[in-house]
Amino acid sequence: MYQLPKLSKMPELTHAFSDKSDGNMAVRFGAEDEVYRNRVEFLKKLKIETRQTVLMEVQHGTDIEFVDKGDGGKGMLPDVPGYKVDALVAMEDGVFPFLLVGDCLPIVLYDPKNRVIALAHLGWRNTDQRFVELLIGELKKECGTDPADLIAGIGPSIRKESYIFKEGEIAERNLKWGSEFLIPIGRGNVAVDIAGYNIAQIMGTGVKLDNIEISERDTAQDENYFSHYRSARIKEEVEGRIAAVVGMVWK
Repeated sequence: MYQLPKLSKMPELTHAFSDKSDGNMAVRFGAEDEVYRNRVEFLKKLKIETRQTVLMEVQHGTDIEFVDKGDGGKGMLPDVPGYKVDALVAMEDGVFPFLLVGDCLPIVLYDPKNRVIALAHLGWRNTDQRFVELLIGELKKECGTDPADLIAGIGPSIRKESYIFKEGEIAERNLKWGSEFLIPIGRGNVAVDIAGYNIAQIMGTGVKLDNIEISERDTAQDENYFSHYRSARIKEEVEGRIAAVVGMVWK
């Protein structure tokens, strides 16, 4: 289990990212009973109950869902579907959005002034659609969030040193992020700085650089984490997903 140091210093906020030692968190890659047991044990370390969590079933899109205590347990138990979105927002104490990732960015947004938290999934597709900008805009519109008050945390995920595309793949995806984030490294290869591009978008909304924290753990290189990219491109290994969870626990 991993926690971002700055976010960990906020007593009203509970968050964590699982690792391989916590087990696979996705039913797609393991037996249901084992996966549900892994989730329960992971959450128990944080003093969170499964009925307090809400799972997002990522779509690599730009849909957002606001959740409350009435949504508790959705997607976390058999035959109870979660939300097919890429961000969950909670304005209530004791509601914990839950996300499964395999290299993509798990991004936490926290507005301590208005007591709002969001958990978002950012892959290359919705990064290209500037989803994190759209999400912050929604927080401004619906929650009164001032981006200057926002705190952002990015958990373990793939880094540009590992996330290598061929020039043809960049062209096929029609990515136009600029050479700052699509970095030519020779022999027709391009390093894709998905974290850097999201940070630039976050800052572009008015979030202060000092309020942005990013884990340096590269899921494609660190074998303590499941990695879709590593499994598919570098070597064959058992695939799985890690979990990200966040919520407010005001005293």
